[in-house]
Amino acid sequence: MSVGANFVVEMDVSYAINYIDERIKEFEDLRSKLDAQSADIAKRITDIDNFLLYISAAIRQQQQAGQ
Repeated sequence: MSVGANFVVEMDVSYAINYIDERIKEFEDLRSKLDAQSADIAKRITDIDNFLLYISAAIRQQQQAGQ
């Protein structure tokens, strides 16, 4: 198994399978966390967009009332 910087480590098959399974689980956990963060960011963007639309409408309404 390559460990980087042109170094290779030999390990028995069961250890290698376990090692790979652990890395897969780590990546799945990380993906789950990133998906949750992405959903949170998308919600924040929607909230900010709605707030900006509200402010824009309020400004237009004030400008029309002042004319």
